[in-house]
Amino acid sequence: MTLQACPMPLGLVSVTFRQLSPREIVGLVKQAELEAIEWGGDIHVPHGDIKAAREVKAMTEDAGLEVAAYGSYYRAGQSASFELVLESAWALEAPTVRIWAGTKGSKDTSEKERVAIAKDIRQCCEKAEANGMTVSLEYHPNTLTDDIRSCHRLIQDIKNQQLRLYWQPDVVVPHKLRSGDLESLNGHLANVHVFEWTWNDGQTKRHSLEEGWFHWSGVQPASTPRTNEDDVFPDVPSNHWAYDSHPRYIDRFNMSEAAYLAVLRRIEFAGYLLIEFVKGDSPEQFLRDAETLKRWRESIMKA
Repeated sequence: MTLQACPMPLGLVSVTFRQLSPREIVGLVKQAELEAIEWGGDIHVPHGDIKAAREVKAMTEDAGLEVAAYGSYYRAGQSASFELVLESAWALEAPTVRIWAGTKGSKDTSEKERVAIAKDIRQCCEKAEANGMTVSLEYHPNTLTDDIRSCHRLIQDIKNQQLRLYWQPDVVVPHKLRSGDLESLNGHLANVHVFEWTWNDGQTKRHSLEEGWFHWSGVQPASTPRTNEDDVFPDVPSNHWAYDSHPRYIDRFNMSEAAYLAVLRRIEFAGYLLIEFVKGDSPEQFLRDAETLKRWRESIMKA
């Protein structure tokens, strides 16, 4: 199944199950009837191991699946060799290489460090382009993409058409702001990591994807108690720490318009939706989440 045949194809990030072999992961994704796998460079397809990359590529394609990306965990400004990363990505025939923008958050990175990181990312983009690939920055805390304004600044500083961004929910940012952040990445978005976490007392808690219906689909399951929209999406006070860091604030909206999948449909997103880090690290939970995500995609594409 190709991108053209299936808008917003679905898949799995392989590091969700570091304990499983590549063959077991392929079998699990096939069982879930998803379309793609993002292969990780720390366990399943190590940097520079061309033999492993070719074997995993063949295994993936033989199962009728696509390679969505190579999740390299290369850290711009710190990691040693992007060439080894590219060798594995090329052998996988990955369309994009996911990297991290440094090792510190945007507020803790000096201007000199920021310039060096941007230079490294620009060079990675140029090398990837020569090999027919793009580079995608992970949207992640403790990097220069921990803040949406910092993301946009990197795009402007690097000025390379091969640069893309991932997106995933930032659990410490209110939902109203997350939706605006996501929409602001229109035209720069490669793929989306899909999970449902909450943040309480400095700790993340994983949930089933179904529990996050109000964030992802905006359509309340009939089996759940009626939810008050004001309870799910409380107003964000103007003095909230995240307010000044985000370009768009949604004052009034309904659930269906602010749900992540509705935003992606609105901006005509054509990348992969990739399930990552499920509740309990459970393959059974992944299969349930996959069913949920397939149902939501079908619903949003009919809207």
